[in-house]
Amino acid sequence: MPALVHTAEPWRVHDEDVVSQAEGGLAVCVTAGLLENRAADARRIVACVNACAGIPTGALEVAGVGGLEKWWSEPTKRDALLDACQAAAVALPVLRNTLAIAGCPAGAAKADEILALVNEAIAKAVAA
Repeated sequence: MPALVHTAEPWRVHDEDVVSQAEGGLAVCVTAGLLENRAADARRIVACVNACAGIPTGALEVAGVGGLEKWWSEPTKRDALLDACQAAAVALPVLRNTLAIAGCPAGAAKADEILALVNEAIAKAVAA
């Protein structure tokens, strides 16, 4: 049996339907029930799905929202990305110097540009 994969976020409300921007605006679900509750139900569904983006469905099923403190306190993909950026920040100056010595000023300048972007990403991640 193939693994179940839910429709990618972000979801949004369109009238009383819940639609996925990732699926080109196709309805993911249609709210039913009391007419006066449908718009509020759709807003709540969208808020919950978008707030849980990146959390495995199994973790939600087992822990529930109240048990997610452990999920948020553990290292995340953001931490892995920060580690990769920090490694790139160490490697890029070496690459830049190698390109400069090899007589490739355009490559060295590009390495400097990329290093600036990496350092900016690191600063944002550390400040978050």
